[in-house]
Amino acid sequence: MLRSEDTLARVTETALPLPGVRTAPSFRDVATPRRVARALALAAKNVIDRVGATVLLLLASPLLVAIAAAVLLSSAGSIFYRQRRVGRHGDEFTILKFRTMVETDDAQGEADAAWAAAELGLPVPELPPDRSTRIGRVLRRYGLDELPQLVNVLKGDMALVGPRPERSTFASQFERHIPGYGARHRMRPGMTGWAQVHGLRGQTSLHARTERDNEYIDRWNLWLDLRILARTPAALVAGSRDGQHVNGR
Repeated sequence: MLRSEDTLARVTETALPLPGVRTAPSFRDVATPRRVARALALAAKNVIDRVGATVLLLLASPLLVAIAAAVLLSSAGSIFYRQRRVGRHGDEFTILKFRTMVETDDAQGEADAAWAAAELGLPVPELPPDRSTRIGRVLRRYGLDELPQLVNVLKGDMALVGPRPERSTFASQFERHIPGYGARHRMRPGMTGWAQVHGLRGQTSLHARTERDNEYIDRWNLWLDLRILARTPAALVAGSRDGQHVNGR
C-alpha cells in the first residue's frame, strides 16, 4: 500500500536542481493535480521496476547460472565485478556486473580513465593491454555482463530505465565540466536509457548523453519507459556491430 508521505516524498524526485539538495516540500508546492499525478506515476514506476526485475531474474536464472559458470571457468577470480557508482541525489551505491576481465588490477578502471580524460579535454594516458577474457568480450558485446544489475533494481538503487550511472571518481569531475551533468541525478539510474537507445552506449560523447538523459527526465512518463525497453534489444545488437560494447557504462 502506498502511504501518503511516500507519495509526497516522490513528488519532488525530478524537481531537484542539484544532487545532494533535499528540501521539505510545502503543501502549496505539491498539492496540484499535475504534481500529484506525476507522484503517482513515479510510485507506479518503482513498483513496475521491482516486479519487472523479479520476473526477469526468475526467467533469466538458467542463463545467469550458465554465465556464472563460464566466468569461473574463464580465469581465476570472482564471478562478479563490483564498483561504486553515483545514483539519485548523488548518493553512491555498489553496482554489480559479471566479471569480464582477468582479475589483476583495475584494468577496466584504467580504460575508463583514458575515456574520461578525453571527454574532459585532458591528456589521454596510454591504454593498458586488453585483459578481457574470451567470455568477457561476448558478454560486453551484448550487454549480458549487466544482467546482475537486476539485483540493484530490486534493492532500489537503480531502475529498469534511467540515466546510466557513472563511477564516483569521474562523476564529480563531470559535474564541474559538463553542463547539466549533475541534473541527471534527479532520477534513479537505469539499466538502459534514452541515450542508450539513441546509440550513445559505451565510451561515446558524454555531452550528447547528458543532453539525452536530461531530455528523458524532463519528458518522462511510463509510456516513454515502455518505448525505451522495447527499443533496447535492437540498440544492443546495433551497438555490438558498431563496437560500442567496450563498456556499457
